[in-house]
Amino acid sequence: MTVSQSMPPSQFGMQHAIPVSDDILTAIGATVVCHSFVEGVLGIGIIRLSGLSPDIGLTMVSTMSFRALTDAFHGLMMKHVAGHDQHKRRYLDIMKAIRGFEQFRNQVSHSLWQTNVSDPQQTIRVKARTTRQGFDEVMEIVTIEKISAEIVKAQTALTDLEILVAEILMPAAGES
Repeated sequence: MTVSQSMPPSQFGMQHAIPVSDDILTAIGATVVCHSFVEGVLGIGIIRLSGLSPDIGLTMVSTMSFRALTDAFHGLMMKHVAGHDQHKRRYLDIMKAIRGFEQFRNQVSHSLWQTNVSDPQQTIRVKARTTRQGFDEVMEIVTIEKISAEIVKAQTALTDLEILVAEILMPAAGES
């Protein structure tokens, strides 16, 4: 029997000695999954904008890092939106949101998480780093609502991006 089958959902974190609530674990996981959707939409966009066949395109994009995906996608989009200021502005606004989500996902994925000892209903995200001035740490109380809002913004940006790519690739009226 797997852990998920044998334990109530509220005990998953405790079973694995993870000091945060299962709700926060779910929100962290949803952030990571949403980021994989971002990568997928960028990859499919690269294939569509480049005119590659799906099998060749998937072979190429499946090995690309997030930065490589965004760089390749950006180059293709700039080619397609050249001379179309409205499309270009929409694209740049959408990518700003997507890059913002990527930064958020990095914060979520590369931080330490713990339950607030003075208020067990709160979760603290700790990011430790070394700077030129020495050791530094940033502590922030993170709510499920904040994580959810970031995911919703990313999903909205992805939908907008898919619509924009479709509009760009759709032949203008009268063209064949």
